[in-house]
Amino acid sequence: RCIGQFQATHEVSRLYETLDVLGYAGWPECARVFEYGKRKYAAWNWAKGMPWSVPLACAARHLFAIMRGEQDDPESGLPHRGHVFCNVVMLLTYADTYPEGNDLPPAGLLPA
Repeated sequence: RCIGQFQATHEVSRLYETLDVLGYAGWPECARVFEYGKRKYAAWNWAKGMPWSVPLACAARHLFAIMRGEQDDPESGLPHRGHVFCNVVMLLTYADTYPEGNDLPPAGLLPA
């Protein structure tokens, strides 16, 4: 719900709410997912920036997997929760450092 509200309102606080909902234990899982991404893509590749819709869609995909009862991502073997954390961290970073990547629909277009 917080991710959807972020997309509709662009309120960065919604991303922090997502991390709160997922809990403290997600941070070590996030670190493991970033390590996996470093091997799959390249170290700090994500920090170059990308359209915001990419990590937003990835976070939503992993959240839906959690809602279906899946714990681990079949490709990485790591918890979906860690993938959600990573994508939220990317969005939080991009909100500060990569505003030109904001390809989200205009605030108010989608229902909150």
